Amino acid sequence: MKKYSILLIAGAIAALSLGSCKTTEANYRQAYESARQKQTQEGDSAITAGLNNQARPRSMEFDGVTLPVLTTGVSIPKDGGMELSRLKKFNSVAGVFRQIFNAKSMRERLMQSGYPDAFILSNAYGTYYVLTSTTSSPAEAQAALDKLRNDPDIRLRQPLPYILRPGHLAR
Repeated sequence: MKKYSILLIAGAIAALSLGSCKTTEANYRQAYESARQKQTQEGDSAITAGLNNQARPRSMEFDGVTLPVLTTGVSIPKDGGMELSRLKKFNSVAGVFRQIFNAKSMRERLMQSGYPDAFILSNAYGTYYVLTSTTSSPAEAQAALDKLRNDPDIRLRQPLPYILRPGHLAR
């Protein structure tokens, strides 16, 4: 009988403690709001901030021509429209995407808008760059950027357009 009463009391305590831990929508909402407020106060994590900072073009001077340049390691995705061996030092970027579908769609639009050599490059972080030309001289790169900036059929957001320098050619 003594064992039975101890088990009964232990079971009642367990039931009461489990019942009080019940999650509710209010608990979830409070945790969500707390996390959002903390993110707003602290900003991006150090890793995300580093990647965002690294992915911004910087002004660089080449033979008297100042260009907005991003240097990164690149590869050519399947159906990218380019061979790595044909890639040159200065590549004009018209679009940057996280999804290959969006990059391919923009490439098709550019090809129909008078950029028949448009192609796609990607980097190790899963970013897809849509490019309109590849050149070996800074003057040609500046002309390609000016053409993109002044084309009324293409709408670009800051910091576009800029020059992408493949890491393996940046030496």
